[in-house]
Amino acid sequence: MQYILARRRQLLEMLTAENNYLQMAPEAVAKRIRTHIRWLEKEREVCSGRAPVMAALYMGALLVARYNPTIKEFYERLLKADKSKKVALVVYMRKLLTILNALMRDHAVWRSPHALTP
Repeated sequence: MQYILARRRQLLEMLTAENNYLQMAPEAVAKRIRTHIRWLEKEREVCSGRAPVMAALYMGALLVARYNPTIKEFYERLLKADKSKKVALVVYMRKLLTILNALMRDHAVWRSPHALTP
């Protein structure tokens, strides 16, 4: 947790410094600074949240999107709707979390309609 807070502080300091440089930079350099500022703002968004939970959900969503036919359909539908692969995966991470919470609430076991049952 300390690492995440330290990284967030570092990104905020870098963002402040870049905004200050932008005010007095010549136009040739200002374009590169604006690009860096956009990157820093994206990086800051990614750093928020619970890292261990996000890592577990990311790996789980990656595997399920690849191998589970039910979920793969949902993932492919997002890709056909012109979502990037990462955005589609994050959308599915949220869906996976909702499914897991519902399974825990109902004390149920996941049963895929495509599962091979004897």
